[in-house]
Amino acid sequence: MNSTFDEFGNLLADDSESDQLESDDEPFQDQVQRQEEPQKLNEQVTLSTNTSIVQRSRFPTAEEVFAGVEVMVQDEDEQGLDEPIIAPLVTKSFDFVNEDSSKLPSSTFSPKLIRNVCFAGNLHSGKTSIFDFILKNAYEDTLNPRFTDTRKDEQTRALSIKPTPISVVLQTDNGKSFLLNLIDTPGHPNFFDEALVTLRVSDGLVLVIDAAEGVVMHSYLEKLIRAAVMDGVPIILLLSKLDRFVVELKLPPKDAYFKLFEVIGSINSIIQQCAMSLGRGPNEYPILSPVTGNVLFSSAQHGYLFSLHSFAKFYAQTNNLSIDTDQFARKLWGDYFYEESTGRFLRKSQFSNKRTFVEFVLNMIYKVTSYVVSETEEVVQKEILKPLHITFPPSLYHKIEASPRDLIPLIFSAILGTSTPLVDSLVTHFPPPCGNPSSSVITFPITRTLSHYPSQTDSFASNLMSMDKDSPLIIDIVKLYPILSTSQESTSISTRFHSYGRICTGTATVGQTVWVLGEGYSADGDVESAIQCTITNILFPSGRHHFSTTHAGPGNLVMLDGIDLSITGPCTVVGIDVTDPDLPHPHPLMPIRSPIHPTLKISIEPLHPRDLPKMTEGLRSVRKTYAGLQMKVEESGEHVLVGTGELMLDCVMFDLREVYSKVEIKVSDPIVPLCETAGAEGRGAGVPCKAQTANGKNTMTVVAQHIEAGLETDVKEGRVVMEEKNDGEGRVVSSLTKMSVEYLQKAYKMDRLGAMSIVAIGPTADGSNILTNDTLPSFISNPSTLQENLKNTSAVLPSLTHAFKWTCREGPLCSEPIRQVNFRLIDTNIDKTPAFRFSTQIVPAMKRACSASLLLSSPILMEPILMASIVTPPDCVSAVETVLSRRRGHVTSRRALPGNPLTELEAFIPSLESVGFETDLRQYTQGQAFVLTIFDHWEKVPGDPLDESVTIIPLKPSDLDALARELTIKTRRRKGLSESVAASKYFDATMLSELEKSNTDVSFLS
Repeated sequence: MNSTFDEFGNLLADDSESDQLESDDEPFQDQVQRQEEPQKLNEQVTLSTNTSIVQRSRFPTAEEVFAGVEVMVQDEDEQGLDEPIIAPLVTKSFDFVNEDSSKLPSSTFSPKLIRNVCFAGNLHSGKTSIFDFILKNAYEDTLNPRFTDTRKDEQTRALSIKPTPISVVLQTDNGKSFLLNLIDTPGHPNFFDEALVTLRVSDGLVLVIDAAEGVVMHSYLEKLIRAAVMDGVPIILLLSKLDRFVVELKLPPKDAYFKLFEVIGSINSIIQQCAMSLGRGPNEYPILSPVTGNVLFSSAQHGYLFSLHSFAKFYAQTNNLSIDTDQFARKLWGDYFYEESTGRFLRKSQFSNKRTFVEFVLNMIYKVTSYVVSETEEVVQKEILKPLHITFPPSLYHKIEASPRDLIPLIFSAILGTSTPLVDSLVTHFPPPCGNPSSSVITFPITRTLSHYPSQTDSFASNLMSMDKDSPLIIDIVKLYPILSTSQESTSISTRFHSYGRICTGTATVGQTVWVLGEGYSADGDVESAIQCTITNILFPSGRHHFSTTHAGPGNLVMLDGIDLSITGPCTVVGIDVTDPDLPHPHPLMPIRSPIHPTLKISIEPLHPRDLPKMTEGLRSVRKTYAGLQMKVEESGEHVLVGTGELMLDCVMFDLREVYSKVEIKVSDPIVPLCETAGAEGRGAGVPCKAQTANGKNTMTVVAQHIEAGLETDVKEGRVVMEEKNDGEGRVVSSLTKMSVEYLQKAYKMDRLGAMSIVAIGPTADGSNILTNDTLPSFISNPSTLQENLKNTSAVLPSLTHAFKWTCREGPLCSEPIRQVNFRLIDTNIDKTPAFRFSTQIVPAMKRACSASLLLSSPILMEPILMASIVTPPDCVSAVETVLSRRRGHVTSRRALPGNPLTELEAFIPSLESVGFETDLRQYTQGQAFVLTIFDHWEKVPGDPLDESVTIIPLKPSDLDALARELTIKTRRRKGLSESVAASKYFDATMLSELEKSNTDVSFLS
């Protein structure tokens, strides 16, 4: 056996070798000295043993192997345990192009030369493609497709998630330049709030409709148009994707005209219905018509956009005609017919006459498209290019020969490929920020921002009307955009944000000190919530470019840096020191109120508890970027995200995981937000509930009653408004305005005293619950002390209001919000000593009284109901109805789309059953059905939530009549509450005995 090595493979050496090996462990100074003698290190060393002689060579040093390279030797592993040895490949979640000041639009534009425009419409209606068409005309260089989709997930999903603002200078037909602040908004119903906030700062709405599909998703369009009409925003209709008439639907030109006529009529019908429901006159809102110039036609795929006037001008130039183009344009739409034999325009149709729009417009579009696709190059040159006087440079002929798809946009871009018709329409029909330019624009309001200012009489209101650049600065911030890295290799994102908004009055400059008015700010009360900041940069956004400037005047839409730390959502920024008592204080602009309620929520937690701070910081950033996202932390400690649908929550989680927090997160199954309300009639309805404070010095009696559902809509649309006043004793009290009282008398048949008794709306300013102070002599237990008691009640009214709003946020059934309840305060006995009526005594007692009164009024659960718009072939309708019936849904309307082989179904489906509905529907229809859902209304959940006879069997669906009880139990379990409502929590022994004497059923309480 060879004894050179032992059983473990170690080299056996003699004493000389041991000495040599020990010499290898000498101090570092000796090692340096030995490195100076490389010839000795590389010599052969002979080892003698009893059995054999081993020859061992010294290995070369690192400096010799890696000559000219810095070598670093580490004795310990300095890499953290949470850092992988080989880092995974991380790609940027956003695309961003470096700043380029060569295209900087001038910030010295007069407000009269500015137009702030919002583009909105249905999903896949062609908004982003229209922006590509506009920017292609504005910039000479070639831009990437879907230029306004700045996020990679937007490009992957092929839909817009965030509104993208663009500031661009374009010219009208007469060569006059205007600064256009255009905003591309998402079309998916889950992001309706994103379109709503951009509409706030816009002076006009361009409604983009797919001409081939027509008016689909009627509920979404109605909410969008209603929001524009409510703010007095003029509308222009842009009919896109006209190429689908020829390429896909293959409609005859005559049928295509009637299809366009039907779409325009449907949009006009929606506008007039919304205007009349909001109190506008029948002729107060302009009618959309191609004749007036507020209807445009386009196809971004084929590269053309025109109005009747621009087409008439093109026709006259092409045929060398000296005609009145305005008069010719008016005859291109409607019941005008062209008699070819005489060349006259007739109002009546004859057998051989053709409608003018078909003859002059559609026939030309059809001819160009069909000839290029089907005919040879010689025929195209003879029949199309030569009559239209189109010549191409030799460099483009290889494209023409390669594919007809490349030739069609080249031809149309040569004749109708400019954005001038759109600019002319925007300038003519949309007002500048400073007011109305002509009588063709609607006359309300005088300025966009003045309509959102609470006070119409102070000095700031006059500044908003005049839009003087030397007035105190007021900015309406509506959106926050993350500050992205300009490095293409960087994969991180800053937690700072650009604050996007509209300069209402004054001039914003870099380095200026401003004050951000917080949520608790009040011009007449609390001014401490105003936070002082400094503007560090001003940017004009343009999609993937941001252009810096030093100042910006009134009417501009800009991004501000340096003020985002104190902003979580839409707010008001002013340039006057609001903490100075000697200066006048401006009111904050009115908040943006959305008609869309959140319909889904999820609970999240980090996979590793140590990542909780990172996740919390990421949640703060995500909250700033989504307008319709709500966040809250339950008493159990779980973080809850509440959104408007599955797609929105999926995008939120993508941003949270991949962009802001960079941690692994666990997500619960989707949960549906519920609401509690009082039954119209039933057990204990209208029974007074009395509560006593802990010190026994104060009592209050409350009755809960159900109210109609329209109050919340009236509050959000401004017909019912609360105003705050100083009562003369240093307290701020709330009451309805005079116009609101008159409206309630007329709409709800409410007496004047009852309307004036409303003291609060909850849980928020646009809530659906009211608190009424009905402490009248007929209800007061001791009428002799009426005046003193009313005075004491007024003193604690802020505490009563706080308890009322607290109850509306957390109902007694399962700690969910309350809706459509009138809490009537019918009796109070408040101690006259201030020390005995602190809010710590009043608030808990008032909350118990409100909760107890709701429990005795036959409480019911309410769930959100979605309106689903389903576009499907007719042979798949039965499959769609089958899927709906399995999910408690039902079809409300069914219609065939005009000029289209598809059918649209409108159906109601509970939000509880909507999770996975789209996937299930596509599976049953082999992918032929397309569905979009949006919140519509609240509806009662079947069953009694307090019926303890219901037995819940795990992993088995309950009967329909037991659904309310099942949801109540599961919600209470999730929140760490007991399964049954405890009577001792809301009723004391005296109250229970009084209820038993009055034969009120309280057996449902544990």
